[in-house]
Amino acid sequence: TLALAYDIDAISEKGLIAPDWQKRLAYRSSPYTSTIVFLVRKGNPKKIRDWGDLVKPG
Repeated sequence: TLALAYDIDAISEKGLIAPDWQKRLAYRSSPYTSTIVFLVRKGNPKKIRDWGDLVKPG
């Protein structure tokens, strides 16, 4: 998930990023994002596009 420094270290050990990658970030944080995907019925009949759409009645 790249949520832990250990995950990023594994990439660093392969030489894909600098060994001191953590020094470039504020508070020695780990850079990561999560992607959320909504699976909907064909044609998206309920027009679900965002989180708020999931709590609407119906």
